[in-house]
Amino acid sequence: MHPELIRTAKLTQQTIDDWKTQAGKEKDIIKVQLMRGVFGINNERSLELYVQNCQQCLINLADEVTEYAGHFARKSRQAGLYQFMLLIVESLLTYIEQHCSRYFNIDAKVPDSYYKVEHTEIKKKVEKINRVLEIQNINKSLLEILFQTFTSFIQEKNNTGITYRKLIYFKELLNEINALANNTLIEKSTNELVNLLLYLNFNHVLFFNFYINIICSELENMNSIAERIEKLSFHVKQLNQFHYRPGVSLFNDYPHIKDQVSGWLTEEIYFLEKKNQLSISVMMPKNNNEKLEPLFTSLSVPQLGFFIKLLVDTGVVNNKNQTELLKTITKTIRTHRNETISLDSLRNKYYNVDKSTTETVKDKLFNMINQTKKYS
Repeated sequence: MHPELIRTAKLTQQTIDDWKTQAGKEKDIIKVQLMRGVFGINNERSLELYVQNCQQCLINLADEVTEYAGHFARKSRQAGLYQFMLLIVESLLTYIEQHCSRYFNIDAKVPDSYYKVEHTEIKKKVEKINRVLEIQNINKSLLEILFQTFTSFIQEKNNTGITYRKLIYFKELLNEINALANNTLIEKSTNELVNLLLYLNFNHVLFFNFYINIICSELENMNSIAERIEKLSFHVKQLNQFHYRPGVSLFNDYPHIKDQVSGWLTEEIYFLEKKNQLSISVMMPKNNNEKLEPLFTSLSVPQLGFFIKLLVDTGVVNNKNQTELLKTITKTIRTHRNETISLDSLRNKYYNVDKSTTETVKDKLFNMINQTKKYS
């Protein structure tokens, strides 16, 4: 199939038809051999390597055929033959993706031929969406961040960094933005676009900075530290309760956008609480000779942090300074493992609550409610 051999060969239509027929038969044979190999391997890791090696060989072959086709005029017999062979290779890649999806490497580079087709479609969609959104009531800086990202993707040369994962993400991002742009039932606002980018884990550092700047602008209008802490805690709660699309990200090697913002919020809350603590002039009397017996709990650190949060949020505990409250807890309470509780660990679990923790604490609260019935 090398261009030099094809160029010197006497290609009749009959020869081309015979080669196409043989290629079709070889495709079916490869499918059978592929599945025999899959079912003949018992080790999970070996099976993954086998499938991904087959995948990579086909990607390399597809790129090679694409490069060979470029040596001939687009409508020539030779180019037509290469295009047919390319379809054979691409169909085998699709076959692996459909039948071995669990082991298909989405971090592998997409074939050049596939990228060229998708690149053209993505470019058209970006231009169309840009025209729609630029006349809407959406923050221009946010639009600039979004379309700068699309432009970088479109202008990426030689397809060196375009993986299946990256291409899938950009197509999904475009589809979601297109749906937002064409939805006549909702207002196209900055808030709607921000929520969409959070949902799709648009973890770009510029978007992170944009989101943080929104929060900072809200804090500027507040005079007291307590108000600022309350507002930041509200944002932590919002982020924890927000629904995110699982398994997607703009940059796979960057932290999730939720973790980036939550980390910043937690540090900011800690800073403000320490600042507030330094401004308090009231000194509490201490008795250094008195040794307190620690209180032991069956709760884990995440469960304890959430339980304390419930007491504060419901007004049962009225301490305004969460840092001092958590510090007191760490000094007086031990977990079921008889371990000293780290202040940083408890603070982190106080502000970041996962689903399993809420379910466990909920069960314990139900048990407490049932227990009260025995006293009535």
